[in-house]
Amino acid sequence: MTIYSDVTKYAKECGITLEQAKVRCDHFLKLNDEGEKARVCPECQQQSLIIEHSDCEYSSTSWIQCEECNFTDDVNKEQYVALQHWYDFDDVLAIACTEMETGIKDWNKFVEQSNQDLTK
Repeated sequence: MTIYSDVTKYAKECGITLEQAKVRCDHFLKLNDEGEKARVCPECQQQSLIIEHSDCEYSSTSWIQCEECNFTDDVNKEQYVALQHWYDFDDVLAIACTEMETGIKDWNKFVEQSNQDLTK
């Protein structure tokens, strides 16, 4: 269970309306489902695909690898986008949960714009 499963809690945590929170929670629950599907290995059918990285200090290489059967594949394939670390980043939740100075003057306007960007 994630915070996205509780629209009221999400709205309270982020300081936004229930309507705004519903849009965001629906979106991020969908992304979570996409991530779960993307983790299924095409070889062994286990939900165990991860993104691996080389240990090279100056040039890092990434690839997809199954933790069960060691299947590997190109990380840049469309089917693996949902595994990327940035894919489900929630800017509203991130800002709401930190004390960093953002310079955002109108929080409601920022959230509305973020919601529009999510639903494009």
